[in-house]
Amino acid sequence: MGGAIHYHEHVQRILPPELRPEHTLFCITTDGLENASKEYSYARVKHMISAAQERGWEFMFLGANIDVAKEADRLGIREDRAMPYEPTSDGMSFAFDTLCRASAAVRCGEPIDVDDH
Repeated sequence: MGGAIHYHEHVQRILPPELRPEHTLFCITTDGLENASKEYSYARVKHMISAAQERGWEFMFLGANIDVAKEADRLGIREDRAMPYEPTSDGMSFAFDTLCRASAAVRCGEPIDVDDH
């Protein structure tokens, strides 16, 4: 997760201003299994997320088999941007439908509502 944030920050920095996105939505999706990153601690990722939020990035957290509100909070992501999903075909379909609506809202400069089913 930290590596992906770092990569996208770098890409946006090197793009000419006219090619930089006006809005960035970064979605973290997890199945709840520990990945044990040795390069990025929770504190470091939380700091990276906070800095990106100050630049206007929006973050969403989709998780299965975990307390998504607690994990999102641990990363500095607002509870209303955290959504659980069932690790099934229907659950994934629902999660990515929600992500699609959130992405459209961000592109249009509208608020994200993960509860708008």
